Amino acid sequence: FAMPEFPGYTGPASSDCWLIKVKAVTHRKNPIMQTCIGPSEEHVSMAGIQTLERIEYKIKLSFAEYIIFVMKIGKDFNIVFSGGEREHIGCTVLSLPRPSLSDEKKLSATSSVINIIGHKDEYICRYIGESFAKKYNSVVVCSGGFHIDNISKKQIEELKNSVRELIEKI
Repeated sequence: FAMPEFPGYTGPASSDCWLIKVKAVTHRKNPIMQTCIGPSEEHVSMAGIQTLERIEYKIKLSFAEYIIFVMKIGKDFNIVFSGGEREHIGCTVLSLPRPSLSDEKKLSATSSVINIIGHKDEYICRYIGESFAKKYNSVVVCSGGFHIDNISKKQIEELKNSVRELIEKI
């Protein structure tokens, strides 16, 4: 059973209040689906208990789809990127914010990468991790993988451009 999701509610859990998940309906082409676990941004705690925020972005490409899960942990982020025909973990990137070497008033990022031999997922996971580290001055872990057999250079560019556009909006 779930507690009613009203900030400050301190009553007992009730069998009349089942936990449900609601999905939004849209007529927009290639919608960005968002799911929030726990209270929304305006409400950072429920009955004094800290909750975890998770947002899911599901994007359709001309040849496949991918999902990016963004989980906020304190001021840091744990991000999963997956998609294609066979989802997998091809790499994990840890990105740390730091002052830019060319302008110390700006933030940059340094990353450490653990890559599975033969996988090319580092490009996207590094881009996501470093973008979040710079934008939010946070430690970021991004793991994931995207696989399509015989993927073309044009399809790779479509994927990269789509991820860039999405990350700029987040």
